[in-house]
Amino acid sequence: CVVTDVDVTERDEEGLGATVRTAITRIAATEALLVALDFDGTLAREVDDPLDARPIPSAVSAIKRLVASPLTTVALVSGRGIANLASVSEAPDAVLLVGSHGVEFHHDGQTGLVLDAHEQSKLETLRSALDRIANEYAGVRLEVKPVGFALHTRVATSEHATEAASRSRAEAVAA
Repeated sequence: CVVTDVDVTERDEEGLGATVRTAITRIAATEALLVALDFDGTLAREVDDPLDARPIPSAVSAIKRLVASPLTTVALVSGRGIANLASVSEAPDAVLLVGSHGVEFHHDGQTGLVLDAHEQSKLETLRSALDRIANEYAGVRLEVKPVGFALHTRVATSEHATEAASRSRAEAVAA
């Protein structure tokens, strides 16, 4: 049973729309359930500094209830690195953490990440280029992740943000 992006705009007298009611019925009939949730912008509000993000209290409560449910696995999926996701998510140990857009994972005390020498070299080349770009524009900051980068431009001027983004795309293609 796969249910994604359920339309919650239509509602019946109980506050549930037909689409939501059908999704709940399908979910309730599964033998085992995987609930995969995005962190930033879903469980936590978007913030200027990613290290300031924290899950909203109702999300923490819901995750704890899901983790306690039989035959239910909860996963947090993020572009963040595993260590960063673990530190800000407040997720219970039983939650599967999937970071770096699927390249890293942490579950049952085991963490995994595999990059070959060629991938590591490309990653370092891109890091150097993006670091130079970030240092050239006020308000632009490079966030280094285990297998990627985020060039944060929210506090930069529109002109600097546009230029930095354009140059970073060109460097990514070249790498």
